Amino acid sequence: MKVGIGLNINLSKLDKSRFVTGKNGTYADLTVFVDVHEKDQYGNSGGIKMALKEGETKENTQLDFVGNSKVFWVDDQSANVVEKAGIGVDQLGDDDVPF
Repeated sequence: MKVGIGLNINLSKLDKSRFVTGKNGTYADLTVFVDVHEKDQYGNSGGIKMALKEGETKENTQLDFVGNSKVFWVDDQSANVVEKAGIGVDQLGDDDVPF
């Protein structure tokens, strides 16, 4: 199943000391949590945190949420998944595929 997910990141919450400089630029490693079956009161499907670095564990590292994720497109035509994503089944078509 393919899923389109929009990300809304609060850049001021990103910990710049955790940025990684690579061959093609500077990167913020992030972890996205998504539940395609449920939304919160704001229509979000999940959240975003800075990713753990090698050697860190979730037990000894506190990482704050830096944003939200929202499922906006699902290629599965089943009504319960698509409607929970906020898209009516009748709204999907071949032209709606984002890639």
